[in-house]
Amino acid sequence: MGGGETWSHAKLLASGEDTGDGKGDLIVVWTDGEVTLYTGDGNGGFTGERRLAAPHGIFQNAKSITGGDFAGGNGSDLLVVFDSGEVGLFPDVGTKGLDGGIKWPTPVPSGATPITGGSFGTAKYVSKWLRPAASGRTTR
Repeated sequence: MGGGETWSHAKLLASGEDTGDGKGDLIVVWTDGEVTLYTGDGNGGFTGERRLAAPHGIFQNAKSITGGDFAGGNGSDLLVVFDSGEVGLFPDVGTKGLDGGIKWPTPVPSGATPITGGSFGTAKYVSKWLRPAASGRTTR
């Protein structure tokens, strides 16, 4: 996976179960916009790396990312907030990659950067998206 010099170029990280094997995986957006998926080995390490997006593409403008099953396809999705405030949803990343995606109609208010996925209000699925509202309160 490389040493400290390699990881000093990691811009954003998102965990998820992207490969369908029941083990935690890691998505990394690098400073040049490349996106890679590290396949978890179930013991705190990784068995391999797969490129999901080439450098210098749209992910170079990613500001925040999180994983979860937002689209309901039973695979981990990637939710991305871009510098412009636009939000993109990339369903079932492990099987479909990052092609296309779904642009959400409402941009995130300026100043609202962090997003997170989690099992909020349900014990069964990780399927909620939370972001700060313009008022500073959390909305869904």
